[in-house]
Amino acid sequence: MPTCSAESRGADALLRLSGVTAGYGRAPIIHDIELTVGPGEIVCVVGPNGAGKTTLLKAILGMVRTSAGSISLAGRPLDGLPTHQRARRGIGYVPQVRDVFETLTVRENLEMGGYTLARATPRSGPCGTGQPVTSAAASARCSR
Repeated sequence: MPTCSAESRGADALLRLSGVTAGYGRAPIIHDIELTVGPGEIVCVVGPNGAGKTTLLKAILGMVRTSAGSISLAGRPLDGLPTHQRARRGIGYVPQVRDVFETLTVRENLEMGGYTLARATPRSGPCGTGQPVTSAAASARCSR
């Protein structure tokens, strides 16, 4: 079971995936993923083509249905929420090559990915926690 986790923080996790399995149709692409991201951390998901990196991100966003496990943001479950509601809670995605605005610069495309975050206030914060909006950041240890 692949496990990627920053130092254990218990309830302090901003993003937590527990036992997540997801894929397309009946074919699971990612299996039993564990991931914990604390406030202020940057986490890189690295792997060869076809390893499931995009599937993982799309599962977090709700663009790919999970068949097992749970996903939470600031302690609040995201399971079953549509993509637009997850975005309102602070989850964003800027695709790698396709699906970007060709007339915009790289920076402008990244800013579009965080557009809803720019409108969040410290009062609302991610998931309505009242905490300032922060990016998920620092390195994670990955092991198999």
